[in-house]
Amino acid sequence: MITLNIDADTTVGAGQAVVITFDNTVVDNNPRAVKTNATSAVDITTKDTNNAIIDDLATPAQDTYTTGALTASDSAVPDTAYSASAHTLTFTADHALISTDKIKYTFGSDFTMDNDTDLVANTTAFTIGVDNKLASIGAIALASKVITLNIDADTTVGAGQAVVITFDTTVVDNNPAVVKTATTSAVDVATTDSSDSGIDDLATPVQDTYTAASLTSTNVEPGALTSSTNTTATVTFTTPIAIAATDKIKVTFGSGYNLAYVSATSGTCSSMDGTFSTGVSGQIVTITRAAGSEQAATSAETCTITNVITPPPGSSGTYTISITDSSSNTRTTNAAVTADTLVDWQPVTGPGTISVVINNGDATTLNRNATLKISASNATMMKISESFNFSSVAWETYAVSKAFTFSSDLGQKFVYVIFKSASGIESNPASDYITLTAATSTSTDATTTTQTPATPATPATQATDQATQTQPSTTTDTKQSSEQPAKASVPADTQLINIRNDVGRIISTTIDALLIELGIKRNTAKESSVEKGLVAKISVGKSVSQAVKSTLTNFIAYGTSTTRVLGDGERAGVVNSFKSAFGKLPESSTDWEDVVKIANGRWPSQISVDKESSAETAFEKIYLRTPDRDNPKDDAAVVVMAYGLRPGQRNLNSEKAAIKSFRAIYGKSPVSATDWDTVRAIAYSGAKR
Repeated sequence: MITLNIDADTTVGAGQAVVITFDNTVVDNNPRAVKTNATSAVDITTKDTNNAIIDDLATPAQDTYTTGALTASDSAVPDTAYSASAHTLTFTADHALISTDKIKYTFGSDFTMDNDTDLVANTTAFTIGVDNKLASIGAIALASKVITLNIDADTTVGAGQAVVITFDTTVVDNNPAVVKTATTSAVDVATTDSSDSGIDDLATPVQDTYTAASLTSTNVEPGALTSSTNTTATVTFTTPIAIAATDKIKVTFGSGYNLAYVSATSGTCSSMDGTFSTGVSGQIVTITRAAGSEQAATSAETCTITNVITPPPGSSGTYTISITDSSSNTRTTNAAVTADTLVDWQPVTGPGTISVVINNGDATTLNRNATLKISASNATMMKISESFNFSSVAWETYAVSKAFTFSSDLGQKFVYVIFKSASGIESNPASDYITLTAATSTSTDATTTTQTPATPATPATQATDQATQTQPSTTTDTKQSSEQPAKASVPADTQLINIRNDVGRIISTTIDALLIELGIKRNTAKESSVEKGLVAKISVGKSVSQAVKSTLTNFIAYGTSTTRVLGDGERAGVVNSFKSAFGKLPESSTDWEDVVKIANGRWPSQISVDKESSAETAFEKIYLRTPDRDNPKDDAAVVVMAYGLRPGQRNLNSEKAAIKSFRAIYGKSPVSATDWDTVRAIAYSGAKR
């Protein structure tokens, strides 16, 4: 208490302000802590010479005090995200600490500290780097991750003294799960008095710099190591930490990769449960998990990404695989996944120099059991049948000799063999025939000139009344005499090889490379017109991605080596026939192969049972009988109506006659894709009533 006596010649008038300043030699220290009560306030009273009170304060006056400034740092070992870590916190306080004061450490919500016994029972979990020790552990509030240490009775910490306290790995069970900078992944330090009133505090909580844990056993493996190839990339890795149900798997591809065709459904992880969605940003493909469970740490994981277009020949560049949380904060990563070496794309080849010979070329036989001599280069599989359609015949391993039993009826017996290479290319059928006779019959029929039944392909015009092929043409073997039978081998199916090469260029080659291949210049005005006109028309009712739309535009505007003979409108019509047959627009390589096959008058690989059934019904309406699918002309009519196969060579007179027939049968002019497919069947199949 300080008492000031008013001098004899001094008066202070009522209402007059009195200002008195005490310098720091009077008040050595403000209150030790920030609090509001009478113990940290100043009371003022005026009295007369007899100490009788004249005036007094209703409430003692108090200034607003602030906490002093702490400086601090946090060092975690190890400093990897989501790992148990020892934390060494160093701080220097403005103000001295005395017995009963407290030091409070508040860990952000991203830390995992879930074991009470670690904190309560294990006093060795804490060490202090000043001369004396902090003898007791104070209150623990795990809900807010606050650790309070009480200063022991025989301990003082001088102002400006560095205090170093280390919490071992039993205290912090896990560092923040991801690499980020936020108060939720930082540590706050404060000092208080015994009543928890603040003495010193940090202006900003301290944070160590966490690093992402490293993925191991990482690999990104394209399904094909040829350049400019549409393939599936397989991504494998082992993660040191658990993968949450909402985490993301991010794969960074080298700049040469084309990811334009990667769709929302391209990415999946077979080793994880839940559902997956895929996004692309630049060269990063992100697979996002949902509705699954947590993947345990150290699990070996496998993910795949479809529709990845490989880069030009040479190194792919290193890949990066990362696991992030739902906000794209990195949890674990490997930025040096081994690069691949891409080689120049080469067209695949199919079987060649194919042939089949029955009984060493005999013209007749008395026995249904025969021996086939078979030959083909580059073949691994084959099918053998008496029917050109190979109905219900399974693939078998290629062999140069094969025992075969013909059906029991007498007469000419044909055998057909198709071959397949290791790359999946199928050949055109090779064929031979022999005459099966009864033991008492003569062999006069053996010298009859006979022609192999035609199979629809470049469908025959009504003008010639002859069915040629809608599948690749075969060599027709003709018996010249019983003594000297004619035997011809069938060349490799170069058309099918060209078709499949076309498909590779359609879906995996840039527009500039496609135009170079075709030897034409780019016409962006034409592309715009085709996209807004023909592509928009055939896309009605379908959800079309920009990648699919671009592929459709390029195909219709420019064509391919085997479809350049068609105009823009006819190529659009081919796509429309595919859409009509299968209820979708082409996206996969299989879809596009069928589109180009249809354009070239070939049977598609995919089958639409509903469309073929409808075509058989239409056949009955047109020809007033049930189609015989073993008859090549009837089968051609059904297939052309079902899938819209285009003729190899158009005959306008046949088409005009077919349009007249269509009008007479249906009472209208052809309008839809199905109508025009019916017209083509009438014009070119060779089927008759």
